[in-house]
Amino acid sequence: MLQTPVVHKRTSRVIFFDLDQTLVQSAAPTREPLYEVLFRRVQERNPSVYNNYEQFKQLCVDLSVRHNGNARGWQTLLKLPDSWTYSIYEEAAVPMAQAVSKACSADQKVIDELKENRNRGINQFIFTQSTKSYCDIVLPHLGLDDIFDPWQVLHVNWAGNKLKTDEEIYRQLFTIPEVRHATLHDLVDDNLHNLRAGSKYGGCRGWLNGGKLPEDMRPYVFQHHPHIHNTLSALVA
Repeated sequence: MLQTPVVHKRTSRVIFFDLDQTLVQSAAPTREPLYEVLFRRVQERNPSVYNNYEQFKQLCVDLSVRHNGNARGWQTLLKLPDSWTYSIYEEAAVPMAQAVSKACSADQKVIDELKENRNRGINQFIFTQSTKSYCDIVLPHLGLDDIFDPWQVLHVNWAGNKLKTDEEIYRQLFTIPEVRHATLHDLVDDNLHNLRAGSKYGGCRGWLNGGKLPEDMRPYVFQHHPHIHNTLSALVA
């Protein structure tokens, strides 16, 4: 069970906010604005092929799995430039952010807590598989750009993305002092979804509590895939 963090005298806690669990999970209701924009824009390219919205949404889920993202998947399939994907996210960002804000309205206390944490100098990070350009669009609409600095937004692209290997991703994490000097342990694998749903802040809203940071600076790191444990073990060896 996830525990309420404790701030120690000589160390701060580390909190991870799972942006993707809220914004870019394929089955989430907050994904609907992106589907709607994508459906219209893809229809402009292939009006006679992709004309059933419900079937289109299922294709989006499939493409997300195979091509690391809905818009990126359609870009790959239709052989379009990167600018096309960016324009999709740009158009969908405001309605998506509004949908997320509505979904998270019951957790305003969590947002207030994050703001207070920042004022107290507590380390907080965002984990996301989304691109920097996408985060640059979405985060301001959620008011999170006032809480998280750019260096606190960690772009971890392990979902089929060929650009980064697991080792490269975690070498990025080790540039953070609290992580670099840590003994990483207590990794949570595929049971994370169940833990998240039963935790203090609720499941689909995506607020993750980072546990507590003991005196030897061992943060809890949350992860979807159990094979990452071996990667981490190799890196800290």
